[in-house]
Amino acid sequence: MSRTLRFSLLAVLCLAIGLAGCSLPGSGSTGSGSPSGSSSGGSAALSGPCANPLLPVVAGATWNYQMSGFASGSFTRMINSVNGSGFEDQDTFWNGVVRTGQWNCDAGALIALDPGGGTSASVEFNSTITDFHTTALSGVTLPASVTAGDHWNQSISIAGTMTMNGDSADATNDTTTDCTASASESVTVAAGTFNAMKVTCQDSINIKVTTQGITVPIPPIIFTAENWYVPSVGWVKSVSTGSGLDATVELTSYSIP
Repeated sequence: MSRTLRFSLLAVLCLAIGLAGCSLPGSGSTGSGSPSGSSSGGSAALSGPCANPLLPVVAGATWNYQMSGFASGSFTRMINSVNGSGFEDQDTFWNGVVRTGQWNCDAGALIALDPGGGTSASVEFNSTITDFHTTALSGVTLPASVTAGDHWNQSISIAGTMTMNGDSADATNDTTTDCTASASESVTVAAGTFNAMKVTCQDSINIKVTTQGITVPIPPIIFTAENWYVPSVGWVKSVSTGSGLDATVELTSYSIP
């Protein structure tokens, strides 16, 4: 159980930290070693419900990340599909975990986990499958426009099942995120040096798992995540601290059709 929960938490943390999954369209490029103060991506699309300057969305776009800290490894984020009201993204982790999630778009505001779209997030690892549905949602993951000093929040409640080697357990997850934007600053990662908007979020995750009538005790997960977003490039770095889950995620490369 603990191993499964650890991998499931990894995907949930990536979602909550704001790697949460969108990213970018443009004129088609592959990111690597862009100069300071610029991005190597194409111009962000400025029309359509998913048009967001910091996290534009296009089907087939991919971003590769390296994670260090409580879990070390790499993962790839991809936009699987985009429709008139949202999109689907997917994270594939180095250890075989695959997380798929749905997003809503509202005039440029991006909202993780579709409350009306059935399965809102799923994670697969070997013989383990988690399948969650959103039961309550308020706020936004990333507003349509962000300037220094802006503040926003999001609350998500999800419920579903975890199936491990044929045995099922019921699970719930209540997550709240409270974010504040800072001034742009220079940030360097493997993919290059960028002028990025810094967003600091306070996250609280409460998970409950019940199997065979027994509730598994899981302490609340509370952490701070500092995220950096680059216009027309998207999320390039995150540093999270708290609950023994300290982690750093950095963009290593990206490809935009």
